Amino acid sequence: MSDSFDSLSNQEDIQTHVMDATGDQSKSGKAKEPKAAMEFSLMMAPLALIGIIVSCLGFVSLASADGDIGWLAEMCASLRCQVVIILLISAMPFLFTRSLRLVSLLLIILAGVNIALVSPMLLPAKQKADAKDFLSFQILQTNLENKKAYEEIVKQVQELGPDIFCVENLDEDSSRRLNEQLPFYHRGGEFPDAKGTGIGIFCNHPMSDMQVKKVGPDKLPVVMAKVKFEFGNCNIVALSAPAPSDAASFKKRNAYLDAVGKEVSQLQGPVVITGLFNVAPYGAAFANWIKTYNLTDGRIGNGFNPNLHFGPTDIVINRFPVDHFLVSQSIEVQKYSVKPNSLGGSHAPILGRFQIDEAQATSSESSPFLTPASTPLVNDEKAETKEPAEEQTKKTTKKRKSK
Repeated sequence: MSDSFDSLSNQEDIQTHVMDATGDQSKSGKAKEPKAAMEFSLMMAPLALIGIIVSCLGFVSLASADGDIGWLAEMCASLRCQVVIILLISAMPFLFTRSLRLVSLLLIILAGVNIALVSPMLLPAKQKADAKDFLSFQILQTNLENKKAYEEIVKQVQELGPDIFCVENLDEDSSRRLNEQLPFYHRGGEFPDAKGTGIGIFCNHPMSDMQVKKVGPDKLPVVMAKVKFEFGNCNIVALSAPAPSDAASFKKRNAYLDAVGKEVSQLQGPVVITGLFNVAPYGAAFANWIKTYNLTDGRIGNGFNPNLHFGPTDIVINRFPVDHFLVSQSIEVQKYSVKPNSLGGSHAPILGRFQIDEAQATSSESSPFLTPASTPLVNDEKAETKEPAEEQTKKTTKKRKSK
């Protein structure tokens, strides 16, 4: 009996030792897991700190500050999409470290706030009107950074067939070549020097009231024209704002946009504004500007559509939306897209499809096909055949009245 009790006690001792050993191993495993997570968290700490600082400075832009602070805040606000990615990536290791989970929660909250600030572009539009081709038109917005790329613009126009295309950084030679190869498009714009800082509007419909105004304290150009469609008139405004590289140019750009807004507010009828705004639509400067002049951002309900890549290579995540389509209340943006960048610069073309409100279209006043202020067509036969027809109609009407 004693031998049997001894063997039982020995077995119990063995089991106890095995359990102790297993417990020690599990405890050591649990101890190693937080240590690894802690080390990884410390590695990600600098990235998390950058995300927090840039995010908080971006929030300052909501107050529309001026000077160095305002400029820096807007630059940070333009990085909202990139900041969301940084914050979410850096939050992951902190989740596995018990003592640092509050840090992870902070990073996730900041990412959520940034997402909320850019969400209007992702949310679907309230209710788009039924697409009606007879009330619609397309505008292609492009930037001629590479002066030899005008042939690519010709190919894009021929492929996409927009009613209107606008070009920034346009020089006289490129404008002439575009008009020669696309003779059915009227042309007009500002060509100040051979450096190619001009703005051009090209349209395959009759244009009137073409004008170039020098606005703002620095007298920078903005091009405006009234386009006559079959269903009514629409004002097209093309601009090119200075790049805010410091506080002084930041102020210069804001003054220019404000001056353009005042000119636009005096126009009668539907308006589409396009061009290089050099401002991302995430800060207070842009939001206040479109609110002041009762405009709508064409990206709302149509996605981010960033078209400017920063750096030598376009890798999508380094893109920013700086070229825009803004519309008055009587126009709806049906489609908004970024086209492949074959121009050799950092700006990809953007294409918008617009639809004029039917009530606005039917109430639009008719305008002459071309006025003396307009830039004449290269193909003058098209204009000449229309004007005599109008004069003949007027004469016929007068004869009928006299009878």
